[in-house]
Amino acid sequence: MEELSLEQQFNLPLVKEVLAENEQLRQTQSLSGTKIPNSKIEDITVPYVIKNKLLMQEGEYNGVFYPKAEIMAKVQEANEKGLILDHLDTHDQGASAWAGQVLNPEWTTGDRGEGLYGDLSIIDKPTAQKLAQGAKFGISPTIDFETSELNGKITATDLQWKSFSFVVEPAIRNTMLNSQKKNQGANKMTDDIKLVPYKLLNAEGKTEQTLQVGEPVLEALEAKDTTIKELTKYRDTVENAKKEKFVSSIVANEFLIGRLTTDELKDRTDSLSEKSNEILAELSEVIGNHAELGKFQEFVTSFLKKNPNETIGKAATSYSELKKKEEKKLQEDNNAEGGEKPAEGEKPAEGEKPAEPAKPGEESEPAGEKPATDPSAHAQLTGQGTTPGRNVGELKLSHTPSSADEAMYNGLHAKMFGGAK
Repeated sequence: MEELSLEQQFNLPLVKEVLAENEQLRQTQSLSGTKIPNSKIEDITVPYVIKNKLLMQEGEYNGVFYPKAEIMAKVQEANEKGLILDHLDTHDQGASAWAGQVLNPEWTTGDRGEGLYGDLSIIDKPTAQKLAQGAKFGISPTIDFETSELNGKITATDLQWKSFSFVVEPAIRNTMLNSQKKNQGANKMTDDIKLVPYKLLNAEGKTEQTLQVGEPVLEALEAKDTTIKELTKYRDTVENAKKEKFVSSIVANEFLIGRLTTDELKDRTDSLSEKSNEILAELSEVIGNHAELGKFQEFVTSFLKKNPNETIGKAATSYSELKKKEEKKLQEDNNAEGGEKPAEGEKPAEGEKPAEPAKPGEESEPAGEKPATDPSAHAQLTGQGTTPGRNVGELKLSHTPSSADEAMYNGLHAKMFGGAK
């Protein structure tokens, strides 16, 4: 199986779910109440959800017995019923006292025994903050029902949930929030569960609060903390790798375009390392990539690997020196291929006369060559020769006339002036 990178592991749906669940657990502390650290209360956002809280149990309350079978038959009808303050909906004040609603009701065995449990989704922020502070509110259902008498006991049947209220003195004591006691049976509170301390750590790993939780809860919390610690390490590794890549690219590009000198590279690197990846990404996009970015980064990486005690500034200096050497060699190679030309102002070699500028209608002659004295040669070079089909410059003359040249010259002279020269 192919091994996943740290970034891929961090983005797995299961990992994200564990992270979200851990954050929710720390925020609501649903296993040991609803209280959270005081420093977090002001930052509470709504809906503020308190998971899996007892809403109703079988038992006798206010002289009426509520059977398990009757409650179970109406579980789903409790979904989305309102959470009201102090039963004010029974006094025509339900709208102003509406604080949220019940979600995901189910009949199950929870931390308060068997009963009807559900999530408390609180929209009213002051109410959420009070519960987060540790307010001991209970849940009290408002129910319409039919009654029958069995063995002298009034029994509720055909239950109709109207709402659930936050109250200070609930009829069902087991619904009290922020209580660390566990019940055994309806309306019976006991202290038989062993509580142990759990240290709630902040983002810096320091103890922010010590909570008293049951041993099974402690094991669950510590297991989650271990998982979160590993995942956080993965996330930090991925984020740090991204940051290093951004910083390296930005600094390299700024150096290559001349915005930074070698002495400024370290300070610029330190400054960029303090910025978030979001800012670095925007900055990198604005600057763009220099054509030599890859070559420069490869050189710096290799240089620092070979010279671990050197700085990035020294690496950049070495790169600049190498660049100058390469440019000089390229210039020398170009000169060798095209022939060397005297530098500007350079004197001609001894014995040579500087070339004179050509007159209009004449071609300039190479420096060091003497013009031919043969009149016929002159005529041919200026395009006035008598030989048909000849082009200017096609006739090659030597500095010393050959015997054939002299014979031709003498013949022409005799025709023009009579007699040999």
